[in-house]
Amino acid sequence: MTLIRTLSSLFRFKHGTAQPEDIQWLSYHIPKTAGSSLRQMFYREFGRSSVFDVYRPDEARSLGQGNAIQVSARSRVVHGHFKPHPRHSELFPNANSMVWVRDPIQRIWSLVGHLLDLQWKHPHYETIHNLYISKGIENQSDIVERIIKEHSIPYMVTTYSRFFSEVGVQEFSFVGSMHNFATSIELLNKEFNLSLKPLHRNSRTKAGIPSTLSNLKYLMEDEYSLVDDYL
Repeated sequence: MTLIRTLSSLFRFKHGTAQPEDIQWLSYHIPKTAGSSLRQMFYREFGRSSVFDVYRPDEARSLGQGNAIQVSARSRVVHGHFKPHPRHSELFPNANSMVWVRDPIQRIWSLVGHLLDLQWKHPHYETIHNLYISKGIENQSDIVERIIKEHSIPYMVTTYSRFFSEVGVQEFSFVGSMHNFATSIELLNKEFNLSLKPLHRNSRTKAGIPSTLSNLKYLMEDEYSLVDDYL
């Protein structure tokens, strides 16, 4: 067990665990859909100690498989990179569910740009490096185009199909749009009596994509069919 995991376990043991019925929100963070901004907004709205982050791979995997995990006491929001599962409504009977979506190609564009920025600091950079960069294909647009056309990195191309495979997008209490962020926050506040204030921590969320990539939408029809109504 690593030092971080050990300290995390000790913290949760010392401060106890939240009761399942105490959780008010399950916030599902699909990568590159304003998760960092939302987390900071939750901190401001509920308080830092009331937001339980699920970003450790073991916790995210377990929760995504429908298993219970230890959530620290005083938590009201569970937020992180875990996949929705039908059992979550049983594990957290009083919780509303939230997810945010983004144009599928723009999401890939942003993710690839993020990996190119971080390079070897991110474990998924190795895949891009081995497939493309090591072969002299280094331009972000060229890499994204090949990923879509060649379907070379499936988890990037079929993100929504995989994510919503067990719980459909229409089953969430709230679905926010990255492209209408402020309006979505306003609707969320009104519908659920919250007072979240819009915050963008990642400037890449506002970036557009080359027109050559927009023309590849026909290759991702299944992905667009899942989220088009919410964009």
